[in-house]
Order: sequence, then C-alpha cells, then structure tokens
Amino acid sequence: MTIMLFEKELMRFLASREPEVICITGKWGVGKTFAWDHFLKKANSQSKVKMHAYSYVSLFGHNSLSDVRTAIAENSAPMPDLMYGPTAGTYEKLAAPIMENINKNTWGVFKFLPQTAGYAELMSRLMYLNMRDTIVCIDDLERAGDGLKIKDVLGLATALKIEKKCKVVLLSNDTEFEGQEKTDFFKQLEKVVDVKMVFEPTTLESAEIGLNKDLPFYSDLNKHVQNLGIVNIRVIKKIEQFCITASQVFNRFDDRIKHQAYHTIALACYSLMQPGEAPSLDYLKDFNNYRTGKKVDRNKNEDAEEIKQDFSRLLGNYGFGSLDEFDVVLFEGSTRGYFDDDALRAEAEAKTNRFKFDDMRSKLDKAWDLYYDSFQDNAKEVGEQLYKASLDNIAALTPSSLDATIHTLKSLKFTAKAKDLLKAFVKFDHSDNRIWDLSNNPFGDRISDPDLIKAFEIKLASLTKPRNLKSILQQISGRNGFHKRDVAYLATISANEYMKCFEAERGVALHSLIDAALSFRNIVNADDDMKVVTANVTSALQKIAKKSTINALRMKRYGL
Repeated sequence: MTIMLFEKELMRFLASREPEVICITGKWGVGKTFAWDHFLKKANSQSKVKMHAYSYVSLFGHNSLSDVRTAIAENSAPMPDLMYGPTAGTYEKLAAPIMENINKNTWGVFKFLPQTAGYAELMSRLMYLNMRDTIVCIDDLERAGDGLKIKDVLGLATALKIEKKCKVVLLSNDTEFEGQEKTDFFKQLEKVVDVKMVFEPTTLESAEIGLNKDLPFYSDLNKHVQNLGIVNIRVIKKIEQFCITASQVFNRFDDRIKHQAYHTIALACYSLMQPGEAPSLDYLKDFNNYRTGKKVDRNKNEDAEEIKQDFSRLLGNYGFGSLDEFDVVLFEGSTRGYFDDDALRAEAEAKTNRFKFDDMRSKLDKAWDLYYDSFQDNAKEVGEQLYKASLDNIAALTPSSLDATIHTLKSLKFTAKAKDLLKAFVKFDHSDNRIWDLSNNPFGDRISDPDLIKAFEIKLASLTKPRNLKSILQQISGRNGFHKRDVAYLATISANEYMKCFEAERGVALHSLIDAALSFRNIVNADDDMKVVTANVTSALQKIAKKSTINALRMKRYGL
C-alpha cells in the first residue's frame, strides 16, 4: 500500500465520528507507529480529527486486560494536548467531569479505601468507565505478555467500538504470531476489523515521512537513505539523530567533511541496526572497492558469495570505497551511541589538511594540463601558469616536481621565474627537513637541475648539526639504518680514530658503537665506502686486541 493511499485512508478514518476498528500490519521497524503518529498529528493540526481524546498503549509488558484498561485510561489526553501527551494536567482535565458527577454521598465512599493507591485505581476505573468518543491506539499486539490472549485484546477492541463509541487502531507485525495465537488472530480479525492495511513503504516514501525537511543536510540524508534502500524508519531517525549531533562538531569545517560524515553515519547506522540485511562492520573494514570486496571473512559457500557480491554492488552504487581514519571514528561513535568530539575534531582537522593538499595538487595538475593537452603555440601562457600555480601551491611541490617545473620554465625561457620559484621553495617552512637530503630521496638520483641540487645542499648544511664519529654511530645504532652521507663520512675516519673512540666508551654504549661500525660487513653488495669503513674498524679492533691478552679474548665477541 502506498503512503498516499495509506494517508488518504487514515484521514478518512480520523475525519469521521463513526466508531470503527482499523488494523495496520507490517514488519518490525518499517515505521507503522511513526507513520500513524505522524498522520494523526498532521490531521489534528488541521483540525480534521472529530474525536475529543486520544490514548496510546503498547501491549509489551502487559499481562491482563485489566492492565490494558488501566493503561488506556491513564494514557488518555484531550486532542488539543496531543503534542504533549498524557500528563498530570491532562489526567485532571479528563477526570474533572467524573468528579462533577459524583455527588457528596457517593464521594464519601472514597474515605473507606485503605490506601492512596486505592484512590488512583478507582479513578482509573471510573475514567475507563466514562470513556467515550476516544481514539484508542493499541500497539505491539504480537508482544503481549503471556497472561494476555490475542482474542481477548480483539474482544476489547470490539467493546471499545460498540459500547464506548471509540475509534480503535491496532498495530501489529502479524508474521510474528505463533501457534494458537496466530490461529486466533486471523480467525477473529475479520470479525473485529473494519479496515486492514499493510504498511509497506518504499524507500522514497520512508525518507519522505521519516526525515525532517527543515534540516540543512536533509538532501544528503534523503539521497543516502534511498541509495542504501533503507525503509526502516527507526534506522532513518537514528541516522538523523546522529547527524544532528555530529553537525555541531563540523559547523566550521569544509563542506566535504560534512558530506563525508553524513555519508558514513548513514552507512554505519544501517550496518549496526540491520545486521544480515546490511554489510557488517567487519565486512566494511575489510572492503576495498579496488579489491572488489574479496578480502572478506565470510563462509565460503554460494549463499555467502552471492551476499558478498550484492554488498559489493550496493557499496559501489553508494560511492563507498573503503574506511579511512575519519570514517572509523564516526563508526566507533555510532556503535557507542555517542561521539568523542575531540577525536572527531582531530580527524576532521587532519582530513581538512588532506583536502587542502589535494586541492593544491589539483591546481598544479591543471597548470600542467595546459602544457600537455594541446599543440598550441602558448609557451608564454604555460610558463606563467606553471610559475603562478607552483608559487601559490608551493606546499604541494616535491623535490621531483620542483625539478621538473624548473627545467620546463628554463626551457621556455622563464629562467628568472625558475630562480624565483627555487628561492621561494627554499624559504618556505616545510614541515619535514628531510626533504633537503636528496641522497635519502628515492628519486633523488633523477633530479638534475644544478641550481636546485646546490640550493638543497646549502640548505641541508645549514640545518645539519656538527658531525662526529660517535654521534653518527649512535644514530645508526638507534635507527637500524644509515644515510649515504653517513657512510661517506665514516669512510674518512682512520683506524686510530676508531680505536680512540672505542677505548673511551664503557658498557652498553661501547657495544652499540662497535656493532654499528661493523654493520656494513654483513651487506652482500657493499659499496667501496662500506668496505673502507669495515676495514678501518676491523684494524682498530685488532690493534686494541694486541694491547693485552684479555682484550684479545674480548674480541671473540665480535668475531675477530
């Protein structure tokens, strides 16, 4: 049944004073209760509801008809107070006519009740007895307690309709009834109910009634709900709730941060609240759109393979590639039920910086496109655009891209601008000073511009602390690696200098220095500098060994 027909029938039902019973069935979570409440309030706001009061009761936890009657009475509220629900004030309003009709002699019996609870129980009974022209919604028929039979509930609905001239709404997931209760429900339903409606909204319809159109990110959520195929309004409202909370953290951030957050939260809520129907968190953690979801820990059978492929298509259509650090924090918050604002803010900051860097790279690429994408005679335009884009986005330049840019500028007769760009790059405050060490750059041997190489060497020298034998060996020992310039320096050290360095040390420090100095002898393809270092260190240790018998014995530790 479409939402349009559903609403039309409910509006007819509410606009009439004719007592009747309608039954709305549908799966758990599709939004039966939400839709009923939504359209009831809509009709009431338009003054289209003819009954004067409303009562809602869920059968969950109720074990007798007496419990249900009491709940109906206590949950009653006049229609003008529908937005606020039953309160002590609404209870008093509905009780007032009863009190006026009780004469003083009758009221005198109240004083003989043994305790205060007796007054409340009697008042609830009187209110139920006095109930007329009320809309009564009885929800969760399939979740009634063990002491409450469905045929008795349907009998109560009939009594409310016939004896009290009420309009009754029954909400149920009729697929959950079992055994005799199932038999009784379907047997009695046709005798009791005037209209039965199956609530089966489409994704579009669920989003239409489940999402608040006044939210600034309504269009995002509407699109995400439809792309994921979510019809469960509980899930939709949870997505909306989490996005409202998260949006308070992201107000000052790039819109791309907000869009990713809403996109991820929708997927997280779907995954967490509809297991089996939606991909699990473990699936999403392993999923990578470039690997087509193959690294997934699922049972290797045809059904699992089919589900996996369905999820791959779903996630591909949803625009999900893989989880990043920002997504993980959002998933963790959705799982807990609340977000760590500091962690979200930190990841949003990091994500923003990545966006900024990507934007700069995009602008650089656009300038290079002008160079590569035509055969026009536009050298001046290309040179000016390359220079400007590089200068404006200098943080995104790498030594290799800078080398290519300088080479191109010089080739196009923009030598002065090439030099200006190099000066600006050297002056720029780069976050990692290792950028200046071309010997430690995997593409360093491909960088060819002599001005760039010289400028980098000067900059590196200005940042490098005074070098000595001990400090270099300590660095090699501490990081389990070395730079080419370290090996070149060590190759200039004589055997006597190594000997003095070793003899000045004691304990763990001594062993660390010697192990670092001898580390090059284990390299199969050692270069000439490494061989020189090994020879000089070995010679130094042999000299130390000759100074005493005990030192000769000590050298066995080092394989000498």
